[in-house]
Amino acid sequence: MGVRRLAETCAANPDLLRQHPLYLLSLIYKQRFETWSRWISLLWKQVNDIETVTKMTSETWRQRDMSDEQRDMLQDTEKLLTFMHSTHAEICHGDFVMMFARKLGVFCPKVLKALETARKDQGIPPLSRKHRSALEEEIGFTATRCDAMRDRLLEMRQRLNGQIQVVSGDRLLHLIARSN
Repeated sequence: MGVRRLAETCAANPDLLRQHPLYLLSLIYKQRFETWSRWISLLWKQVNDIETVTKMTSETWRQRDMSDEQRDMLQDTEKLLTFMHSTHAEICHGDFVMMFARKLGVFCPKVLKALETARKDQGIPPLSRKHRSALEEEIGFTATRCDAMRDRLLEMRQRLNGQIQVVSGDRLLHLIARSN
């Protein structure tokens, strides 16, 4: 997420920021989700590329727009295994990022409650129910989307683990056959 993009978003939503300072955190959370979503989409494409090259997926799921260079590279077993393992490492990191995202989604309402209590203690009027509900719903919606993305990562990791096992086994069989 770029600071410029966040500044543009804040400039486009000044009323939200005047209502409550936590809207800034909500906007950051939402923009981080969008960034994470683009990254996870790239990882999904990598898994799909692997399944396409190994022909271990249905015809309808196979990647149609894979470059010839990518296809040729992935048909080399050593390069394919390296690509699989690097993709797996990124997916594992994605799991960690999504755990953080979920924790942030749980943390934000707690901060909202603490800030509202502090505002009340200082004689500052609390956020209206309508606006508080809208803020909580926005944070909750982003948290739910992060949960769905974490579920998608789990699916991709399981699919990729299956691919790694098959390709590693085929490689071992190939090496044994060559040594005989």
